[in-house]
Amino acid sequence: MAPPHEFQSKTSAAVRRRLSSAVSSRRPNVPGYTSLTPMWAGVAGTVINNNTSFEVAISIHDSVYSTDFASSVHVLETLRKFSQSTCANSSEQAPNLCTRLWLELDVVPIVFNIKPYHTDSITRPNIKHRISSTSGSYVASGAETPTLQDTTKLSANASQRLPIPRTVDEQADSAARKCIMYFGPGNNPRLSIGPRNQVTVDCAGKIHLIDDLDEYRKTVGKGTWNSVIKLADELREKKIKIGFFSSTPRAMRHALIRFFSALDVDAAWYNNHNILQGVADPKFDSWILKNGLRWTAEGDDPQMPGLIPLIRRSDLVHIPGSPQEEVWKYLWNNIQHADLFISHPVNKFVPSDVPPQKLALLGAATDWLDGLNKHLDPWDSQYYMGEFRNLCIARFDPSKGIPNVIDSYARFRRMCLLVCGHVLNALMANSKFALQLSTREGFEVKVSEALHTGKPVIASRTGGIPLQIEHGKSGYICTPGDNDAVAKHMFELVTDDELYDTMSEYARTHVSDEVGTVGNAAAWMYLAVMYCSRGVKIQPNGAWLNDLLRTETGELYVEGEPKLPRGNLNVQG
Repeated sequence: MAPPHEFQSKTSAAVRRRLSSAVSSRRPNVPGYTSLTPMWAGVAGTVINNNTSFEVAISIHDSVYSTDFASSVHVLETLRKFSQSTCANSSEQAPNLCTRLWLELDVVPIVFNIKPYHTDSITRPNIKHRISSTSGSYVASGAETPTLQDTTKLSANASQRLPIPRTVDEQADSAARKCIMYFGPGNNPRLSIGPRNQVTVDCAGKIHLIDDLDEYRKTVGKGTWNSVIKLADELREKKIKIGFFSSTPRAMRHALIRFFSALDVDAAWYNNHNILQGVADPKFDSWILKNGLRWTAEGDDPQMPGLIPLIRRSDLVHIPGSPQEEVWKYLWNNIQHADLFISHPVNKFVPSDVPPQKLALLGAATDWLDGLNKHLDPWDSQYYMGEFRNLCIARFDPSKGIPNVIDSYARFRRMCLLVCGHVLNALMANSKFALQLSTREGFEVKVSEALHTGKPVIASRTGGIPLQIEHGKSGYICTPGDNDAVAKHMFELVTDDELYDTMSEYARTHVSDEVGTVGNAAAWMYLAVMYCSRGVKIQPNGAWLNDLLRTETGELYVEGEPKLPRGNLNVQG
């Protein structure tokens, strides 16, 4: 193995000349992030010197060739000096390496079981490792590389050296090459769907973003965490499995299943996309019966995107002859047999047909440790700012309030100049505050995401938005379309530093556990414990699931603990 050295990989001279203009005295100092080359890093380690030392190798790959390598025990520092976009193979000797790579370097770590020895071919067992045609010595090959079984050129006792040990730099190089297969367009991890349409989250568990449960614990209060541990213990003891079904494999449940996996709670998620979109066989009933027997598990939240726009307002489902009434009748004919009807805590979201004793409330949730919400290093933040600088994140739907945002901003510009960011991680980190001026909305958890970063939110009084903002403390709530009021509040936050700092700190420290992965997972575990472990059919009567689970686990809310307001809600209508 070559001695340790500094990485030497460089971009071409032409690229360096082109980027040099970005810092010219005649131009703004804008980083040239658009010309960065995606790279992958493989990290492998082994114990040496009679278990007294640990050797670590790092191999860098550009998706075609291995471009560089180094030997170092300082993995994070070495990768930080080289590149901010890598993928790593972790070893059992560094159990929290993957968590640190994800949280500190924004690296997506993938763990492979790289064989420490060159082994025989699985498909052709009679073929061994190849011999160099020039030297007659062993030549390193991949774990499954077929090689000729010709021992005539071997030196004495050479056969005793089989299998051939792989050096750590070879193992690191193998890891780097393997991880490339798990990334798709835009260098994003590939979405993985397994047998029976099961969503195999994080490439079937190979991606390790958060291995340290303590990171999850730090995102919630003591009462929520204690409840989670008690519920998880009972589910593991009773060997109970939780099943989720939805119409899309791209949703919040990636974070939910990831957390369940860290807790060692048995949970699976299945995707019913085609049939629920109306693309496959339209005979819903026969299809549901057939697949229900296959899965033999209870699911939730089928969503049916093609139908939601028709029935979203509960007051429309009772208009005789309306399409909403027709759709709701079909759905309710099947929904009424369910044990529970779980709704977002939004006014007029639940049709009056739903018996109150079956109704439970649960808000939407987000994940504080995923790429959307975790803390970003300034370098990473600026990189993503460059990626999104010219994008509009919301679709141009009139209900998204984009005309109101533009008009309010125009009025504000007459008072002062400011660049207002959107509610996405890098953009939010570089913004002053957030606007959410939708004229119609559901729960809209993006509001809590903005507050969690310490950004005051100016928002419309619609949907579940008012539940998340304390007017005058963490932001402002305005009447939809009142752009004068929005501009006034924007001006106040920009010109009054003391007001802004106070509101920013209050926003950051007063986000409810209910809207995070851990709090949301607690609600589903509570239902699994009550129905499957204890055989109790609850009758919530419109109660919040988080209230029920905290009472059941003996972890009552304490004074001052942030939670969504419980009053002034009329979800049925």
